[in-house]
Amino acid sequence: YQLNQIIKHTFFQLDRQLGNLLNDQSGAVCVKTFSRCCLRVFFKIVCLVATLIGPEHIYLINLGDSRAIIVSNEGQILQSTKGFFFSLLFRKKKNKSNIVFFYELDHKPSVSKERERIYRAGGHVTQYGDDVPRVESYLAVSRALGDYSLDKHLIPPSPDIIQYPKQSNVSFVVLACDGIWDVMSNEDVAQFIRNKLTQTSLTDIVQQLLDHCLQLQSMDNISLYIIKL
Repeated sequence: YQLNQIIKHTFFQLDRQLGNLLNDQSGAVCVKTFSRCCLRVFFKIVCLVATLIGPEHIYLINLGDSRAIIVSNEGQILQSTKGFFFSLLFRKKKNKSNIVFFYELDHKPSVSKERERIYRAGGHVTQYGDDVPRVESYLAVSRALGDYSLDKHLIPPSPDIIQYPKQSNVSFVVLACDGIWDVMSNEDVAQFIRNKLTQTSLTDIVQQLLDHCLQLQSMDNISLYIIKL
């Protein structure tokens, strides 16, 4: 619990620091960095997915519409920032078991939980024609860093954090942005990687999976990380 609070506090602190940078009228932040040359990087929002891997637990951290999955040696989805899972809790004394269900979702205004939160904060979700639902007719994600043209109560920088035990049957972790998941399911990605893992380098698997997404006509960002455990 303490680690979760630290992570969330860090995200809010980062968002405030970004907000203190020079803002133009569109809400985009202009960042100057100096290395071998002067770079000007413009961005409006930042969606982020990350993992912390410790000696006993794996933490999945998601903000926005990217996604992370933990995959077993058999190619099964053990945990994800989007998916349906259940666990059994056994009580030895009463010889009873409870089934606990939980469901994690992407941070999009199309998700009822996110849409209701936006309404409670005084915002609106609109959808025109074949377009995706958008916050204030503008943003297609419901949580993010940056974009100060919108009320941050509507799109808070509040990540979901999932803790999973680091067990011997965990094979790899995948971090990927929405262009992957628009055309492939959690299970599709897990099996694609598992089928190639013993005979192909991780670098080649990443390239082949990205090419596969392009063949499936993905029209969005298709960044991907595979972490072998």
